Amino acid sequence: MSNWMPMRKWLSVVIVAWAAMPVAALDNGIGLTPPLGYNAYDHVGCCANETTMMEQGQALIDTGLHALGYKYVNMDCGWIGGRHSNGTLFESPTKFPHGMRALADWLHSRGLLLGVYSDRGTHDFSGSGFGMKGHEVQDAQWMASVGVDYLKVDDMSGVPHTEAGAYTDYATIRDALNATGRPIFFSTCGHSGDSDGHAAAYPWVGPKCGELANACRIASDVRFWGSGTFGTNKAVNVMAMYGGNWSHAGSWPDPDLLFSYKPVGPSGSSSTCKGAGVLEYCTGSFCDPVATHAVTQFALWAISAAPLLLSFDVRALSPTELAHVYGNPEIVAVNQDADEHGRGTPGGRRVAGEDFPETEPAAQVPNLCGPQSFTENRTGVQVVGLHCANVSTQAKCVAACCASPGCTTWQWNPNYSPNGQPISQCTDDGDYGPCWIGSGKVRGPSASWIGGSIAPAPSNQNTNVWARNLFNGSTALLFINNGANARVITCDEACLKLAGLDMDTTYAVRDLFARKDLPDTTLGKAGLSTPSLVPPDAGSIFLKLTPTR
Repeated sequence: MSNWMPMRKWLSVVIVAWAAMPVAALDNGIGLTPPLGYNAYDHVGCCANETTMMEQGQALIDTGLHALGYKYVNMDCGWIGGRHSNGTLFESPTKFPHGMRALADWLHSRGLLLGVYSDRGTHDFSGSGFGMKGHEVQDAQWMASVGVDYLKVDDMSGVPHTEAGAYTDYATIRDALNATGRPIFFSTCGHSGDSDGHAAAYPWVGPKCGELANACRIASDVRFWGSGTFGTNKAVNVMAMYGGNWSHAGSWPDPDLLFSYKPVGPSGSSSTCKGAGVLEYCTGSFCDPVATHAVTQFALWAISAAPLLLSFDVRALSPTELAHVYGNPEIVAVNQDADEHGRGTPGGRRVAGEDFPETEPAAQVPNLCGPQSFTENRTGVQVVGLHCANVSTQAKCVAACCASPGCTTWQWNPNYSPNGQPISQCTDDGDYGPCWIGSGKVRGPSASWIGGSIAPAPSNQNTNVWARNLFNGSTALLFINNGANARVITCDEACLKLAGLDMDTTYAVRDLFARKDLPDTTLGKAGLSTPSLVPPDAGSIFLKLTPTR
């Protein structure tokens, strides 16, 4: 019927052959399709507590998202209270007064699952000295005993900071989790190894993910659509390089959390929350203020078979967002596509277009440590961050942030200096120190940068088409316009062939965002064009084609 059918059989042979190889793997029987749920990091940073988790879990139920498969409720950094004298972990008694077991029971009784966070080294992002290094078995057993269902392990303090170092530590944690007998979804968040020419991305992770974990981060944090260290482009380009080949049941390359396009967190400092200070998200780096960016990110993550973890206040989702985006059952079904045994099918692949740019001109922004170069983002959010090792107390770290124009985030960790920088040296070269401050510079009324120069306008030719062949014979197609002007995008004859679609075949066409049928189409040499102009600046149109015979 289409070129995809024999390809599917060929891929099945390859996957079966691969699975038969004597390679160690995470043998927990879960993650057969990408995980769906909530993660606290972009929403409340390291400040998640018992109330946050219960509110967001209940929101998944109340919005109907849970019925679609959104079941994980994951906290990130900042939950650990310490270790007992025997080395056993305990949760923060302030944030989790009833204990982790009680929270797990509350979630489980509602059909939800609990996720926690740690690090492969000795400390995590929140500044706690309680990473898993040397405690892998002990921590895994404790997590299993309190009912944890999902574990994300960061790479903030892993040593050595290499591919081999990360692989070894993650394999140790994998084996410790296997030994508990409890199926805990294991997600790595590695930042080690060769970036292979990409901006803060780590392409080696995808091919190795099946040996290590249920999901593996392939790039640094994604906080907005676009280029730069924290932009989506580096992750999108790596996923395009994979071509869906490393996305399979039980193991999913992870391009990071789903961001919001509206304020998602508290504004103001918190004197009781360790690891996070002033969090002004939509003027900082934790959300993207352009609606098309968040919508297209969700669609692209869905067609790529990536984890869909909402990192914003689920309670704030509008009826339109629920009906047509995050709670759209047809788009979620594309992400969760599976065979007759419930095993997820290969992820989507780019079939037209080129890589999006990963770097942009940098601006010199004055800060406490002197001039330093920072990447900008054309959406209107500029991410700026530096570590200052000459700040000797938490109070001075907060004061340093408050004294810096535009500073919106501070974090203090007196033990965090893996590169051995002396406390008296100001590390303006990117090395870590105990005080981290960051800021978000926003565009002024004249569209000029405050503290920098605006990046060039995007090219009108910068478009992508992505395809995923679904198990029932349908094909999902996502058209992305990353240019400056609205335009029709065409998947030409070569694009259609790469998408596994047959020429001279009639297809029923479904608009997935609008959730409505479009007129049938017979594919020919002219290709398939979008039914309308695709909006600019990461606008998208999402179609599903199903053969009529």
